[in-house]
Amino acid sequence: VPRAKLAVPSTNASGKTFLAANLCVAFYDSYQPGTPCQQCDPDGVLGGCRGCKVLNTSSKETHLKDNLWGEIRMALAELERRGINIKGTLAPADTFLIDTLGNHFMRGQVATKEEAMQGYHAAHKLIVGDEATSVSTEVSRGITSLMATADTRLLLIFNPTTNDTYAAQMSRAANVKTIKITAFDTPHFTNEPIPPGSNLTQPSFLEDLIEQGMGPGSYEWTTRVEAKFW
Repeated sequence: VPRAKLAVPSTNASGKTFLAANLCVAFYDSYQPGTPCQQCDPDGVLGGCRGCKVLNTSSKETHLKDNLWGEIRMALAELERRGINIKGTLAPADTFLIDTLGNHFMRGQVATKEEAMQGYHAAHKLIVGDEATSVSTEVSRGITSLMATADTRLLLIFNPTTNDTYAAQMSRAANVKTIKITAFDTPHFTNEPIPPGSNLTQPSFLEDLIEQGMGPGSYEWTTRVEAKFW
């Protein structure tokens, strides 16, 4: 949905980073310059889509490279294995996938100042904040400026902590849809099929918390199991 905003407070190891990475790849692939686009070119006379930019950030550089971009690389590799080619060049250990067709790229950066998250223009933009409780007030202002134009969409995924962060503020906003993922919503508790190799939260994690005096009512249980802000 154009201009959609989604906040996802979640338990640990719910698969949210995997899903966010696949969303980044799908959005990037969906808005290739020159392809049919109902928003840029509804009548099919202007040359199609004008392209997109996917911007993502996380708490620190290692988290961004290892977690979100690690999942993005695996998604790209799986698509290639299936014979699906996603246009663009991605250097080893880099967080910048760029297409030769002009206004079309995916970039990961850990911003510390408002200006670092400003100045990106495209017909379609997707902004993804992983570990979004780490987004500072300055950087949140940069994100807000990006939301001012065109079809810009926002996804914030995070483990909820205190309720005074940008992520908490957005999760309370009337025009932001919030989807909470508790530990009890994940496959080991719902008896859904568990993909091979997945690293999802397990009942033993909850048992350990209780044994360590971190059961219901504690900070750890409230934020990491029930996905509620403390």
